[in-house]
Parts: sequence; structure tokens; C-alpha cells
Amino acid sequence: MSTKFVSIILPCYNEADHLENSIRLLQKESKKFKFDFEFIFVEDKSTDNTRKLLKNLELELKNAQFIYHDTNKGRGAAVKTGFAASKGDNVGFIDIDMEISPRYIPQFIDALDVFDVAIANRKYYSDSVVRALIRDTLSKYYKNLNKKILKHSFSDTEAGYKFFRKSTLEEFFKTKTNDHWFWDTEFVMHCFNSKLNVIEIDVEFLRDNTKKSTVNVIADSIHYLNQLRKYKKQQK
Repeated sequence: MSTKFVSIILPCYNEADHLENSIRLLQKESKKFKFDFEFIFVEDKSTDNTRKLLKNLELELKNAQFIYHDTNKGRGAAVKTGFAASKGDNVGFIDIDMEISPRYIPQFIDALDVFDVAIANRKYYSDSVVRALIRDTLSKYYKNLNKKILKHSFSDTEAGYKFFRKSTLEEFFKTKTNDHWFWDTEFVMHCFNSKLNVIEIDVEFLRDNTKKSTVNVIADSIHYLNQLRKYKKQQK
């Protein structure tokens, strides 16, 4: 086994419908890992059975930490909680819905032998379902708007699939940042402004059209645009 130790953070909020299947897939893929690792599940005060399901898995998953928020704090806050508890020299976070497969994890970890940070660049695949088309279109719009306004060089700032050398991002995790979805943009902009060595890795993004989304399209779009303007203003 490699001397590498990797902490993989999995924020969880209202994931009951797919949680067990996702964890089975994660377990299957993790058997191929050629490095030591831990999973860090951060449950963000779900309103469904997510917490109960995770509690039931605590004894089964030996190489895992389970952390439970007392209040709903947001996805960015969940990643920050996971980072604070992480033990690995390499750390990453992925979305528990597995719309980006965990099979890519070894590729991201290998990239950290050369790069400071590895971030996913999503290539979209989904059936022609209206909800999926709306979300995919909005996501692509965010990407383009984000890049145009903030003038960075990355293709996809929002993918919930990023890995990095812990030492290179410790200062960022000490700063005050957004606790919700815009946190990903702040993360990538910190990498850009700090001139970290970043690689973007193309991944298949397979939209699960049966999954109940935790994204409120209208409210989250307004929040994102407001945060984008606020962040741009702060950078001047």
C-alpha cells in the first residue's frame, strides 16, 4: 500500500433516496485505490432520513468519520467541517450523488504528484428531461458568466469534485468564505489569485433525473448572481 493518505469529504444533505447506492459504489471503487484513505461524511442537518442512514452505516464503514451538524449550514460549510477533521496530506471533496463517478479519484490523486490542485471539468450527459435540461443550461450559463466577470482561466469552477495538497490550501480554509454553493467559486479564485499549479480533468457528468435536487433553481440562481457581484466588487 502506498504511503499516501487521502481524506475524501462527502457533504450530505437530503441524500436518503440514493445514499446507500452511492456508498456501495464508493466502497466498490475504493477497493481499487492504491493509497490509504478515509471518508469523511458531513451530515448538514437533513430533513429526510439521511442522518439515520449514516448512523446505521457507522459500524460498517471502518475507514470513515461521521460528523453531524446541529443546524443546516450549507455545502461550503460542510466541506470546511470536513477539512478541519481531515488527516490526509491530500484532501478532496466529491458530491455524494455520484453524478461524477468515484472511479476518477485515483486519477485526481495521481495528478497531485505534479499539481497543487486537481479540479473536475464536467462534460454533461443526461436524458432529455426538462428539469435536467434547465439545470444543465443554467450550469453552463453560470460557467460562462463566472469566467467573463472574474476573468480567470478555468472552464468549470462549480464542480463538486476537487482534490488538493492540504498544505497549499490551509490558509484559504482559515479565511472567511461563503458557506453555500458560491464557496466553490471562492476556492477556485483563491487558487487562481495565488498562482497555484492547477490541472483541470475532464469527467463525465451523468445527470440522475430521478434524484430529488437540493438546489432551488430560482433562489440559488439569485443567491449565486448576488454573490458573484459581491465578490467582484471586493476584488477591486
